Amino acid sequence: MTNTFVSSIEAVNAAIQNHNPFTNDGIVKEQDVWGKGFPDVATLNAHASNKVFEAIEFVRTSQSSQDKVTSIAITAQKGVGKTHILSRIRHQLEKEGGALFVYAGGNNYTDLNLVKYQFQQTLANSLSKTGSQKVMQWQEIATAMANEGRSDNSPTPEELVKKFDQVYANSLAQNKNLMNALQKQVIKNKPNADPYILRAILWTLSETQATFAIQ
Repeated sequence: MTNTFVSSIEAVNAAIQNHNPFTNDGIVKEQDVWGKGFPDVATLNAHASNKVFEAIEFVRTSQSSQDKVTSIAITAQKGVGKTHILSRIRHQLEKEGGALFVYAGGNNYTDLNLVKYQFQQTLANSLSKTGSQKVMQWQEIATAMANEGRSDNSPTPEELVKKFDQVYANSLAQNKNLMNALQKQVIKNKPNADPYILRAILWTLSETQATFAIQ
């Protein structure tokens, strides 16, 4: 029989303190928020993420305009699960739909004189990520704008993106401009909207122009 040597608990603890291979593996980083998969522990801080889901549902279903704006502050020490909660919320929204997700990390805001510009960059970047309908969140917004007021046979964002460039080309061949028609239609519903931003959002439906429109 071979004698088996068992390290003392003190030696094990000392080894972990000197070189812990799991130091960073359990921490959810910013890039994990947008990743396809993440190490979610459903019971970890579930009370906090559930409160956010409850607030989203309340805003979605309330008939009062005053209830359409709400906020929740989650505070905790570093490394106890705040970003993990955000990742869970983002993945759940992608699964269920009905909302957009914008992630604004504090490290992206380095100069008070540039806060507006930096937030615009955050917004543009977040909405460029895939949403619940298999297209960019920008394209979900553009589709909602284009479909507003239509009661039936409204194309899904995925359908609209796939056929937009061809339909646009066909309209030009007939001496018509699909983009001008869409812009005119949307402005009727949103007369106070910035026409340049509105047009840029609609252009995200184009697979060839989306990158330029986002910029």
